[in-house]
Amino acid sequence: MSNSSSRSNGISPSLVRDPQALADLQELEWRRCSNNPTYFLDQYCYTVDPVDLESPRKKYPVLDYLHWLDDFLLTEKLLLVPKSRRVLVTWRIAGFCLCECLFRTHRSTAFLNED
Repeated sequence: MSNSSSRSNGISPSLVRDPQALADLQELEWRRCSNNPTYFLDQYCYTVDPVDLESPRKKYPVLDYLHWLDDFLLTEKLLLVPKSRRVLVTWRIAGFCLCECLFRTHRSTAFLNED
């Protein structure tokens, strides 16, 4: 891996040369994501915007109401969310379910949506 490619993906060239340091950093990031679904969703997840045909892939927007929703998803056993299109609630809940599947063991996760 060249220095230019390592800079473009956010990994320091010194980490590329030190596999243990890179592994330690990856483990730390995995733990941070597993302990904080909001961080995981904000940093690593994307949505698809059907209106933007040129570049439909978008980072999850960092919005207070989505973080508020995350807090409820973490604390409530059952949650009904009235929603409209374009507020990203379906994407956020799908992302939260993804987080549950990736980071939680012995957990059954269901995502139901009526179209």
